[in-house]
Amino acid sequence: MEGMHSVVWCIDSDKVIGSEFQYKGLTDLKMDHRVNAVFEKYDSLSDHIRWSLKGLMISELLETYDKVIYLDNDTFFFDD
Repeated sequence: MEGMHSVVWCIDSDKVIGSEFQYKGLTDLKMDHRVNAVFEKYDSLSDHIRWSLKGLMISELLETYDKVIYLDNDTFFFDD
């Protein structure tokens, strides 16, 4: 679809699955007081950090794109 971009947000990325996706990781997130607060609160709990940063990453994507559709990794689509 023209004008559609696929972005994969992965907290521990640097892994490239395919060239059709743009990958975003922690190094792509603007570090500010909100991001720092998440890291301080959850320290080494990577799942909690990832879950807590979703909203901030979506907010940053909205600075670049008009619309963002979030799909979690366990979302499944049926064809009927």
